[in-house]
Order: sequence, then structure tokens, then C-alpha cells
Amino acid sequence: MKHLLPLVLFIFFVTTSFSQINKGQWLTGGSGSYRADKYPWSDNRYRSLRLDINGGYFPIKNLAVGVRTIYNYDRQTGTSDNASYFKQTSNSKKLAPFVRYYFLPAGKKINLLADASYYRGWEKSTNLSGHSTSKYGGYAFSAGPAWFITSHTALELLVQYDHVFRDYNYAPDFTYKFGFQIHLDAKSPKTKAR
Repeated sequence: MKHLLPLVLFIFFVTTSFSQINKGQWLTGGSGSYRADKYPWSDNRYRSLRLDINGGYFPIKNLAVGVRTIYNYDRQTGTSDNASYFKQTSNSKKLAPFVRYYFLPAGKKINLLADASYYRGWEKSTNLSGHSTSKYGGYAFSAGPAWFITSHTALELLVQYDHVFRDYNYAPDFTYKFGFQIHLDAKSPKTKAR
């Protein structure tokens, strides 16, 4: 019986929730992704961790604009063509203005969104030969559902297409991202004059 009250409260908050995607709202939160690959034709392994932190504002209903900071950590290990061991790691930081649109009206517990951003990045790579640094740019598009678990918090599962502009050939990448967003009302409650 003591476990029934938290369950009832959870259902109450979920069923009475509504999304905060109206004009004048603030958006803050982040997302992350992890990827691990082993190439079938070799013993090479690749791991990648990405964390995004964003802040934005709704200038009109359903449309948010803002800035996102992105941190990437990549690691690749294995053997090269001449059977010698190699290890390469890279850390990158990106700054990305973004625009985000929610397709369904406020009040829906599940909404669909699309997000577009253009970024500038700074990367430091380390391998057995030493260190190197580089600057680059790129753009990303992501889309997916947002589930508003309360009136101010949403969970997101997004598919992202990422394209980087570099000096060498770079293949576009698809990634799944899991996110958590907080939607805040910019208006403070009015106080009555005494």
C-alpha cells in the first residue's frame, strides 16, 4: 500500500501535464550519445561520447532559437596496415547556434520536433606521433519525439544527421541522441499592490 501513493502521484502528474512551447518560454537542457564500433575486417575499435548543453528562447509559439555547446571524445585503437599498434584520441568542443520547431500544439504530452544547427569546432588529437590541433565547421539536423513527463520537463529521443567540413574527406554521420529538456516560463507571478 505504501508504494501505491508514489505511483498514483506519478500518474497524476503525467496525465495532467502540458508542454511549455509557447511564446516567451525558455528552454534549457542537453542530450548525449555513446557509440562503440568494432570493424569486422580488423581488430580496430572506435568509441565516441558526445554531450550537448543548450539554452534557448521561444520568440514565437512552437519555435525556439538558442545556442548549444558540444563536447566530443573519440578514441580509436587497433593495428595499422604494417601490423604496428596505434591509438588515437581526440577531444573537440563546438559552439552551435540552433533553431528548433515543435510540430504539434501545446498541450500534447508527446510532440514531434526538428532541430537544425550550424557549428564551429576546435579539436585536439593525440596519437603515437604526437599532438595536433584543428578548426572546422559543420551542420546538423535532428528530429524525433519529445515526451513531456511534466509541464516543464521533457525526454527526447532524436536521430541526428551530422556533416563536418574538413580538409580531408569526411563521411556524414547518423547518430541517436537521448535528451532531457526543461521548459521555463519567463513571466513571474504578479504581486498584488497593498
